[in-house]
Amino acid sequence: MKEVTHRYEKITPESRANFSDDEGSLTGYNEPPPDKFNLAWLIFCLLGVGLLFPWNALLTAADYFATLYPKFAFSFALSLAYNWPSVIMLLLTIRWGRNFSFTSRIVVGFTIDVIVQVMVPLINLDGVPYPVNLIVTLGGVFATGCATAMLFGTILGLASMFPPTYITAVMSGNGVAGIIAGGLRCITKGSLPNDMQTSSMIYFALSGFILFLCIVGYFVLLRLPITKYYMAQSQKESGQPKKGSINDSVDPVYSTDDEEIVAGASQQKKVHYFSLMKRIWREALVVFTIFFVSLSLFPGMTAQIHTATHSLSQEWFVILMIFNFQIFDFIGRTLPKFFILFSARWLWVPTFARCAFFALFILCIKPLIFNHDAWYHVFMAIFALTNGYCGTLAMMYGPTNAKDHEKETAGAIMSFFLNFGIFLAAHFAILLLYAVEGTLPWDSS
Repeated sequence: MKEVTHRYEKITPESRANFSDDEGSLTGYNEPPPDKFNLAWLIFCLLGVGLLFPWNALLTAADYFATLYPKFAFSFALSLAYNWPSVIMLLLTIRWGRNFSFTSRIVVGFTIDVIVQVMVPLINLDGVPYPVNLIVTLGGVFATGCATAMLFGTILGLASMFPPTYITAVMSGNGVAGIIAGGLRCITKGSLPNDMQTSSMIYFALSGFILFLCIVGYFVLLRLPITKYYMAQSQKESGQPKKGSINDSVDPVYSTDDEEIVAGASQQKKVHYFSLMKRIWREALVVFTIFFVSLSLFPGMTAQIHTATHSLSQEWFVILMIFNFQIFDFIGRTLPKFFILFSARWLWVPTFARCAFFALFILCIKPLIFNHDAWYHVFMAIFALTNGYCGTLAMMYGPTNAKDHEKETAGAIMSFFLNFGIFLAAHFAILLLYAVEGTLPWDSS
């Protein structure tokens, strides 16, 4: 029998017959190939940026929408129009998403996001009457919510087939999305301070371009040896998909179409959802709790905190608080790549300890106990750091309890509980605001 002389020696058609199933893989490598230059990790990070970038781009343009619709609570409507379809679409993705290839779902999802980003400033040009422009804009937000939900389950499902560090990459990308959107808005608005329409058109055009780069990055990912390896491993474990389906696969060793490898890996043998949930319920509950706590308080309640030192205007204080969250959230999402403090068994401890932030932030508003800006920034930094760190660990641990053919579904289920936590938090935040301040988000006062 021919001896393999290099751990990453390529298996050729001529040499393939010399290997048994235990000695060689149908991927063309007898061991996982290296991720050269961390390119696959960086592309997953880019895809993570693309997941939340449409939401952040719309949210960060609050000044633009306030100018367009001065008598309408657009931010509140934005949250509802985005989150309601997200939950529904995630459930549909879990149940039927595997009937479609990764490529079709990812390309369609990002294409919808690009179209909406370009459409928003165009539909709000002079000449389009109110409320037609508002209805079409919210319709675009609805479409973005659907696309993002489909992408969330798909991309996390894809990353779940790789080692856990690639989940970290996606979550890190989620964290940096807000930073990029905020930076773009500051640059475009600062460059054209007296021309809101032009600066906003440039802003949304650049946002669309970033989302287009996500599509390009995905096709680059398909051609990496490490992608072919893990997708083919998933195919090998679960068996070939049925002939005639949109996910027909070919032998990944000889295929000239890299997309077929991923397409074939996307449809696998039957997943028993109840059995899978029994193995990942703990991590699902953890990620739900993390994002329920975070989005119940941020940005709604934390925006009610007023600067105590008055060294900065209230407008800049709010901007710095949001930037504080974005920076430390990104750091928290990235840290699991380098070290892990909590095992899956004990991750619930810091998760439920974060409930203390309800009391801490309320005591920064009414009654005012913590009366210094330093307290506010320290609380926000710890709040954001633990959100990113614990949330990423939960998303990493969940799919590790699933079998190879269940990993995509496990990733989609985890993303559903993450977004379901956000969905409920968006509504609970209204009740919390009313309990503390006695006002509602749409009150003119």
